[in-house]
Amino acid sequence: MRTMTEAQRGAKREYDRAYVRKRYAANPEARRERSRKWTKENPQARRTKDATRRARKLNACPSWSNAADIAQREAARWVFASLHGVDDCDVHLDHIIPLKAAIYIDGKLTQIASGLHVYDNLTFKLASANCSKGNRFDEAELIEHPYFEQVTYVTHINSTTKR
Repeated sequence: MRTMTEAQRGAKREYDRAYVRKRYAANPEARRERSRKWTKENPQARRTKDATRRARKLNACPSWSNAADIAQREAARWVFASLHGVDDCDVHLDHIIPLKAAIYIDGKLTQIASGLHVYDNLTFKLASANCSKGNRFDEAELIEHPYFEQVTYVTHINSTTKR
C-alpha cells in the first residue's frame, strides 16, 4: 500500500470537498432527505450531538460576557438579511473564531482553538457560506482577527499553531 505525502493528502481533501459540494449542489433535496432520514433513524445520536453543541456554547460563554448584547446582535439578523436581499432564515450568526476550530495537521483533524460565545466574536454570514465553512478557518484570517492577541477570546491554542 502506497502512502501519500502531506501535499497529496491536502490535494485529495480539496478534490473530495469539491466533489461533494458539486454533488450536493446538483440535488440539494436528496441531501436534505438523507439528513432527515438519518435523524429519524438515529434520534439518540442527534440528541447527543445537539446536547454537545449546547454544552460547548454554554462553556464558551464567560461570566463577563453580556448576554443582552448577544441577544441584540441576534435580533438584528433581519437588517443583514434585508441588506443582502435574502430571508432572515438564510442568515446565520457566525463565530469568527469557531467554538471548536480544527485544521488538518499531518493528515489528522486537530482542534487548535476554541472561540468564545461573546459579542465581539460574532458576525453575520449567509447560511450557505457559514455551512460550507463548518468549523474550518484560514489560519491567516484568525491571526488577522483584531481579538486574536487577547486570550479572552481564544480559550485554547494548540502549540502546533504558528503565530
